[in-house]
Formats: sequence, C-alpha cells, structure tokens
Amino acid sequence: MRFIFEAACDADLPMIINIYKSSIGCEGCVWTEDYPSIEDAVKDLGRGDLFVLKDTTGNVAGTVSIDDDPAVEALDCWDRSLYPAREISRLGVLKDLRGQGLGGRLLKEAMDVLKKRGCKSAHYLVSRSNPAALAAYAHMGCRSVGSSDLYDGDYICFEKEL
Repeated sequence: MRFIFEAACDADLPMIINIYKSSIGCEGCVWTEDYPSIEDAVKDLGRGDLFVLKDTTGNVAGTVSIDDDPAVEALDCWDRSLYPAREISRLGVLKDLRGQGLGGRLLKEAMDVLKKRGCKSAHYLVSRSNPAALAAYAHMGCRSVGSSDLYDGDYICFEKEL
C-alpha cells in the first residue's frame, strides 16, 4: 500500500487521537490516558509541527510531532555543535500496520522536515523498555548520547546529525 506524508489538518485529529489511545499498553509504550492528549496534538498542529502518514483513501496510518520542549533541549547530553536542533516525539502507527516500517518512514520524513527548516540534528527520548523503538533508532544511525528521567520516565537520549 502507498502512503503519503503530509502536515496534519484539523480533520485528522480524531484519527491521531485514536492512534495515541490504541498505543497505550503496547510493549514499551509509556503513554497513558493523559498523555499524549488532544491538547498536545492541537498545540503541535497550531505550530505546524504535527504530521501524518495517510493511505491513498485519506486514512491516517501514523503520526509524528516535532516537539518544542525546553526541558528536553536543556538536557546536557546533546552535542551543542549540532544546533539548532529539535525533538521528534509522539510517533505512533495504527496497531494493524505496525511492523511494516511505517515508524521508520515517519522518523525519516520528520528528520527531512527538520533539515529543510535548517536544523543540524534531531533529538529523541526513547523508553528503555521499548525494544522495537530502540532497535529502529539504532538501525537509522542515531547515537545514544545519555539517559534521562524526565517526566518520571527511564529514557535513552538519541541524537541524529542531519
């Protein structure tokens, strides 16, 4: 099946929230009923930082955000010579479509957006308990540069030079 990566629109929000909610409880996923929320998606959309992967019928198959989180950017593990940088977050794929490389595609597309915006690197916080995400980031050449307990989590900090 063919998928198209594009900026999200208001009409995509219900499908994006469905992806968020359907990911809760999956192995390694630290999302809860409270996070990510519709408010997170609306903020991302308002900044022009919410993206979707749609099938040819217009259904959202996956979503990713470029985050604007000062707490993440303040972590001391990032290579400051690779600034400006932004965090990629809230990446999710419909349950029935997982394991087909769509998460990697979303990640690559988000990195392309950052590069076009003049960023030199991308940052990611990945739950230490999420083996699929850890393997995907390593496969894409992302470097593990530290760890963080932000938001009461146990995260590995990944950085990718663009």
